[in-house]
Amino acid sequence: MKRTMRLLLAGIALSIPLVCTATAQSPPLGSYGFDQMKPETTHCAKLDAAQIAKFKNCTYSKSNNFGDDRPGYACAVNSKSAFMAYKTLADCKAELELEKANGD
Repeated sequence: MKRTMRLLLAGIALSIPLVCTATAQSPPLGSYGFDQMKPETTHCAKLDAAQIAKFKNCTYSKSNNFGDDRPGYACAVNSKSAFMAYKTLADCKAELELEKANGD
């Protein structure tokens, strides 16, 4: 019985890093983001757990495509939706305005 319990606990402990690795690139709860594929209607909003759960994959970058040092995440949702996410509302708004100004 004790051996079975130890094996079970060891299996759980070994699987934890796999689960954490799979979600390590997701933006943290409470980040702010906008849907990059809906430039006319999107706005910055606080991301909750339900929204973050919809992200298929995310890529973290220490800077954006326009050369500033604003770290953030690019997250695919589906063929019609892709979110950009940032730690603060100010960063999100600045990035959204930059994207709109560049016609993205």
